[in-house]
Amino acid sequence: MKAAGWDFLLSRARKPHPITTYTELNAVLAHRTGQPPWNFDLQADRAAMGELLGRLTDRGFAETKNLPGAGLMISALCMYLIRTMSAEASTARQRSYGSSRLSICGKMPRMRSGSSR
Repeated sequence: MKAAGWDFLLSRARKPHPITTYTELNAVLAHRTGQPPWNFDLQADRAAMGELLGRLTDRGFAETKNLPGAGLMISALCMYLIRTMSAEASTARQRSYGSSRLSICGKMPRMRSGSSR
């Protein structure tokens, strides 16, 4: 699941218009992994998506923290269109990394794809 999410968001980050949605990411994850898609009407499924995006953010930050343009918060590419899934969690994570160092697009540092960590 992490590898599929990472590869998809990394490919989106390299596009001229990189923003995606939770719905699109959910569909891609289901397709690439064979797992059923999450139902965002269920709190547990919203939390699962939030946990996955949190882990991907941790990975992106760890892999880019010492590179020019460091501080990739890859989860920022993914927007939830109906309501905020976890604005507090996202804001807290940004603060823990120092939001001045976060970048979501532009010149992207080279990053590995595919490993699930």
